[in-house]
Amino acid sequence: MAILEYVEDVALYFRELTDEPDQGFMTDAVAQTWLQIGYDHYYQYMVNADPERFIATHLMTLADVRTYSLSGILLGAAAPNRLYQLVRVVNINTATGQIGTYMYPVSSREELDSIERSFNMVLLSAEALFFSANQSGDYRIDYVPVSQVDWTQTTVGDNEWIDDLIPFHDMIALYAALQYFASAGYSNPLVEQLIVVRQQAYKAHLQRSRSINAARYVHDDNP
Repeated sequence: MAILEYVEDVALYFRELTDEPDQGFMTDAVAQTWLQIGYDHYYQYMVNADPERFIATHLMTLADVRTYSLSGILLGAAAPNRLYQLVRVVNINTATGQIGTYMYPVSSREELDSIERSFNMVLLSAEALFFSANQSGDYRIDYVPVSQVDWTQTTVGDNEWIDDLIPFHDMIALYAALQYFASAGYSNPLVEQLIVVRQQAYKAHLQRSRSINAARYVHDDNP
Protein backbone atom coordinates (compact mmCIF):
# COMPACT_ATOMS: atom_id res chain seq x y z
CA MET A 1 0.00 0.00 0.00
CA ALA A 2 1.16 3.51 -0.76
CA ILE A 3 2.25 5.74 2.10
CA LEU A 4 -0.82 7.77 3.10
CA GLU A 5 0.97 10.66 4.75
CA TYR A 6 -1.22 13.63 3.86
CA VAL A 7 -4.92 14.37 3.39
CA GLU A 8 -4.49 14.27 -0.38
CA ASP A 9 -3.06 10.72 -0.18
CA VAL A 10 -6.00 9.47 1.87
CA ALA A 11 -8.42 11.20 -0.51
CA LEU A 12 -6.88 9.40 -3.49
CA TYR A 13 -7.09 6.03 -1.77
CA PHE A 14 -10.72 6.77 -0.83
CA ARG A 15 -11.59 7.35 -4.50
CA GLU A 16 -9.89 4.07 -5.39
CA LEU A 17 -11.93 2.22 -2.78
CA THR A 18 -15.18 3.68 -4.09
CA ASP A 19 -14.18 3.35 -7.75
CA GLU A 20 -14.85 7.06 -8.28
CA PRO A 21 -11.53 8.36 -9.68
CA ASP A 22 -12.99 11.63 -10.98
CA GLN A 23 -15.72 14.13 -10.17
CA GLY A 24 -18.30 12.72 -12.58
CA PHE A 25 -20.39 11.42 -9.68
CA MET A 26 -18.48 12.39 -6.56
CA THR A 27 -17.52 16.05 -6.42
CA ASP A 28 -14.62 17.23 -4.30
CA ALA A 29 -17.08 18.74 -1.82
CA VAL A 30 -18.91 15.43 -1.40
CA ALA A 31 -15.66 13.48 -1.09
CA GLN A 32 -14.40 15.92 1.54
CA THR A 33 -17.57 15.43 3.57
CA TRP A 34 -17.16 11.65 3.58
CA LEU A 35 -13.46 12.00 4.42
CA GLN A 36 -14.22 14.29 7.36
CA ILE A 37 -16.75 11.80 8.70
CA GLY A 38 -14.30 8.95 8.13
CA TYR A 39 -11.61 10.86 9.98
CA ASP A 40 -13.98 11.59 12.89
CA HIS A 41 -14.55 7.82 13.28
CA TYR A 42 -10.80 7.17 13.02
CA TYR A 43 -9.98 9.88 15.58
CA GLN A 44 -12.57 8.54 18.01
CA TYR A 45 -11.17 5.02 17.69
CA MET A 46 -7.57 6.13 18.12
CA VAL A 47 -8.32 8.38 21.10
CA ASN A 48 -10.26 5.59 22.84
CA ALA A 49 -7.36 3.23 22.23
CA ASP A 50 -4.50 5.51 23.28
CA PRO A 51 -5.42 9.03 24.44
CA GLU A 52 -1.85 9.72 25.54
CA ARG A 53 -0.79 9.91 21.90
CA PHE A 54 -2.87 13.06 21.37
CA ILE A 55 -2.43 14.78 24.75
CA ALA A 56 -2.36 18.59 24.97
CA THR A 57 -2.07 20.61 28.19
CA HIS A 58 -3.46 23.78 29.72
CA LEU A 59 -2.11 25.42 32.89
CA MET A 60 -4.39 27.10 35.43
CA THR A 61 -4.11 28.62 38.90
CA LEU A 62 -6.86 28.00 41.45
CA ALA A 63 -7.53 29.90 44.67
CA ASP A 64 -9.73 27.89 47.06
CA VAL A 65 -12.39 27.12 44.46
CA ARG A 66 -14.43 24.06 43.54
CA THR A 67 -15.19 25.04 39.97
CA TYR A 68 -13.20 26.33 37.02
CA SER A 69 -14.85 27.66 33.87
CA LEU A 70 -13.43 26.49 30.55
CA SER A 71 -15.62 28.84 28.51
CA GLY A 72 -13.46 30.70 26.02
CA ILE A 73 -10.43 28.65 27.11
CA LEU A 74 -11.00 25.03 26.07
CA LEU A 75 -14.75 25.09 25.39
CA GLY A 76 -17.27 27.44 23.82
CA ALA A 77 -17.26 29.41 20.59
CA ALA A 78 -14.23 31.53 21.54
CA ALA A 79 -11.96 28.66 22.62
CA PRO A 80 -8.67 28.76 20.64
CA ASN A 81 -7.94 25.06 21.33
CA ARG A 82 -11.11 23.07 21.92
CA LEU A 83 -11.26 20.14 24.31
CA TYR A 84 -12.44 16.83 22.86
CA GLN A 85 -11.86 14.60 25.88
CA LEU A 86 -10.65 15.29 29.42
CA VAL A 87 -7.94 12.87 30.54
CA ARG A 88 -6.97 14.16 34.01
CA VAL A 89 -6.12 17.21 36.09
CA VAL A 90 -2.73 17.32 37.82
CA ASN A 91 -1.58 19.48 40.74
CA ILE A 92 1.97 20.66 39.96
CA ASN A 93 4.69 22.92 41.22
CA THR A 94 5.33 25.12 38.18
CA ALA A 95 8.71 26.20 39.51
CA THR A 96 10.13 22.71 39.99
CA GLY A 97 7.81 20.62 37.82
CA GLN A 98 7.12 18.33 40.75
CA ILE A 99 3.82 16.46 40.56
CA GLY A 100 1.41 16.54 43.48
CA THR A 101 -2.09 15.11 43.13
CA TYR A 102 -3.67 13.39 40.14
CA MET A 103 -7.40 13.94 39.68
CA TYR A 104 -9.27 11.67 37.29
CA PRO A 105 -12.63 12.34 35.63
CA VAL A 106 -15.91 10.92 36.87
CA SER A 107 -19.10 10.84 34.86
CA SER A 108 -21.71 12.20 37.26
CA ARG A 109 -22.33 14.52 40.17
CA GLU A 110 -23.23 11.49 42.31
CA GLU A 111 -19.75 10.04 41.80
CA LEU A 112 -18.14 13.39 42.52
CA ASP A 113 -20.03 13.82 45.80
CA SER A 114 -19.85 10.23 47.00
CA ILE A 115 -18.40 9.63 50.45
CA GLU A 116 -16.41 6.62 49.28
CA ARG A 117 -14.70 8.61 46.53
CA SER A 118 -14.44 12.07 48.05
CA PHE A 119 -10.86 12.82 46.99
CA ASN A 120 -8.94 13.40 43.77
CA MET A 121 -11.90 13.55 41.41
CA VAL A 122 -13.02 16.02 38.78
CA LEU A 123 -16.21 16.29 36.73
CA LEU A 124 -16.46 17.99 33.35
CA SER A 125 -20.00 19.34 33.10
CA ALA A 126 -21.23 21.82 30.48
CA GLU A 127 -18.29 24.24 30.12
CA ALA A 128 -16.74 23.91 33.59
CA LEU A 129 -14.65 21.63 35.78
CA PHE A 130 -16.06 20.66 39.17
CA PHE A 131 -13.73 19.30 41.85
CA SER A 132 -14.51 16.95 44.71
CA ALA A 133 -13.07 19.52 47.16
CA ASN A 134 -11.85 23.11 47.08
CA GLN A 135 -8.53 23.45 45.28
CA SER A 136 -5.68 25.94 45.52
CA GLY A 137 -2.44 26.14 43.60
CA ASP A 138 -1.18 25.47 40.10
CA TYR A 139 -2.74 22.75 37.99
CA ARG A 140 -2.33 21.19 34.57
CA ILE A 141 -5.25 19.97 32.51
CA ASP A 142 -4.30 17.00 30.33
CA TYR A 143 -6.81 16.70 27.50
CA VAL A 144 -7.30 15.46 23.96
CA PRO A 145 -7.98 18.45 21.68
CA VAL A 146 -10.43 18.62 18.81
CA SER A 147 -8.42 17.88 15.67
CA GLN A 148 -7.52 20.77 13.38
CA VAL A 149 -6.92 18.66 10.26
CA ASP A 150 -8.40 20.40 7.21
CA TRP A 151 -10.12 17.82 5.01
CA THR A 152 -10.72 20.32 2.22
CA GLN A 153 -6.99 20.15 1.36
CA THR A 154 -7.32 17.25 -1.08
CA THR A 155 -5.40 18.70 -4.03
CA VAL A 156 -2.01 17.16 -4.80
CA GLY A 157 0.61 19.42 -3.28
CA ASP A 158 -1.53 20.75 -0.41
CA ASN A 159 0.47 18.57 2.00
CA GLU A 160 -2.07 18.84 4.84
CA TRP A 161 -0.59 16.84 7.73
CA ILE A 162 -2.78 14.34 9.60
CA ASP A 163 -0.76 12.74 12.43
CA ASP A 164 2.13 10.37 13.05
CA LEU A 165 0.01 7.22 12.69
CA ILE A 166 0.82 7.09 8.98
CA PRO A 167 0.69 3.26 8.66
CA PHE A 168 -2.96 3.36 9.78
CA HIS A 169 -4.27 6.27 7.72
CA ASP A 170 -5.91 3.80 5.37
CA MET A 171 -8.50 3.36 8.13
CA ILE A 172 -9.69 6.91 7.46
CA ALA A 173 -10.42 6.07 3.84
CA LEU A 174 -12.10 2.82 4.86
CA TYR A 175 -14.39 4.56 7.34
CA ALA A 176 -15.18 7.19 4.68
CA ALA A 177 -15.95 4.42 2.17
CA LEU A 178 -18.51 2.97 4.58
CA GLN A 179 -20.30 6.33 4.55
CA TYR A 180 -20.16 6.42 0.77
CA PHE A 181 -21.67 2.95 0.36
CA ALA A 182 -24.31 3.66 3.00
CA SER A 183 -25.38 6.77 1.07
CA ALA A 184 -25.76 4.59 -2.02
CA GLY A 185 -28.04 2.27 -0.09
CA TYR A 186 -25.92 -0.86 0.15
CA SER A 187 -23.14 -2.34 2.22
CA ASN A 188 -19.66 -3.43 1.18
CA PRO A 189 -18.62 -6.55 3.13
CA LEU A 190 -15.03 -6.36 1.89
CA VAL A 191 -14.56 -2.84 3.26
CA GLU A 192 -16.23 -3.84 6.53
CA GLN A 193 -13.95 -6.88 6.84
CA LEU A 194 -10.85 -4.82 6.06
CA ILE A 195 -11.75 -2.32 8.78
CA VAL A 196 -11.85 -5.15 11.32
CA VAL A 197 -8.48 -6.42 10.08
CA ARG A 198 -6.92 -2.98 10.38
CA GLN A 199 -8.37 -2.44 13.86
CA GLN A 200 -6.80 -5.70 14.93
CA ALA A 201 -3.50 -4.58 13.41
CA TYR A 202 -3.63 -1.39 15.45
CA LYS A 203 -4.29 -3.38 18.63
CA ALA A 204 -1.23 -5.48 17.87
CA HIS A 205 0.76 -2.29 17.31
CA LEU A 206 -0.19 -1.04 20.77
CA GLN A 207 0.61 -4.35 22.42
CA ARG A 208 4.07 -4.78 20.95
CA SER A 209 5.41 -1.26 20.72
CA ARG A 210 4.69 2.24 21.91
CA SER A 211 1.89 1.79 24.42
CA ILE A 212 1.57 -1.77 25.62
CA ASN A 213 -0.96 -1.04 28.38
CA ALA A 214 -3.24 0.97 26.11
CA ALA A 215 -4.55 -2.19 24.45
CA ARG A 216 -6.98 -2.66 27.32
CA TYR A 217 -8.78 0.51 26.24
CA VAL A 218 -9.39 -0.60 22.65
CA HIS A 219 -12.99 -1.46 21.82
CA ASP A 220 -14.30 -3.38 18.85
CA ASP A 221 -17.39 -1.19 18.53
CA ASN A 222 -17.85 0.21 15.05
CA PRO A 223 -17.98 4.02 15.37
